[in-house]
Amino acid sequence: PGLSAKRGEWLELTLPQLVDSSIASEAMVRPIVVVPEIGASWGLDGREHMQSALIDDLLPEVARRFRTLPGRGGRAIAGISAGGFAALRLALLYPDRFAAVALLSPAIYTPEPPPESGARRSPVFGADGFDPALWQSYNYPTLLPGFLASGERMPLYIGCGAGDRLGIAAHATHLHALWRANNMQADLHIIDGDHSYAVWRQLLTEAMGFLLRHTDTTPPGAPGEGADRPARRGAEIAKH
Repeated sequence: PGLSAKRGEWLELTLPQLVDSSIASEAMVRPIVVVPEIGASWGLDGREHMQSALIDDLLPEVARRFRTLPGRGGRAIAGISAGGFAALRLALLYPDRFAAVALLSPAIYTPEPPPESGARRSPVFGADGFDPALWQSYNYPTLLPGFLASGERMPLYIGCGAGDRLGIAAHATHLHALWRANNMQADLHIIDGDHSYAVWRQLLTEAMGFLLRHTDTTPPGAPGEGADRPARRGAEIAKH
């Protein structure tokens, strides 16, 4: 799944064309790209119960409607900005569901968001005003110890603009260092630009390629595959 707060954000980034261009060979299975809209929920189980809807409702429905590869190996997750905050949380909370994660300009501020961040005006982080303790309880540093204890490995792609007005480049660099310190694959890409579509368009092709390299794209019928495996399946890449 690809996560984003704005309607049509991934489609505006010409996602279908980028998916096609990211497929390395005719032998590779075609990805199924799912683009749910999380709105202002930040992917949390607040009034909208968005986290539960994504994990308990959306993923099983995708598997029911399409012939997807089974298990975490055939599924990745990605997000932009607030969607990046949500994608990282879901990857850490459900490492048995996702094989890799890609984050574009993710809103993963530690210890708190900057004054300009929409998080400070969102009711999901405090009905009577922004609550720093509530933000920290949801943010990834609180979830990281449990994820590491699970023993799962989660390859990470993270990219943003060097001039991001929300200071995300520093947070991205910190997350990358944490990943590498725990001996996990992590690719960091900081390019010229701000918190903008211009940056995301440049990074998306790389991010898609990274996810495809770290998900199961074994062609049906390849050595070691069962003869009764369906002839056409896809790796899921969830984006919002």
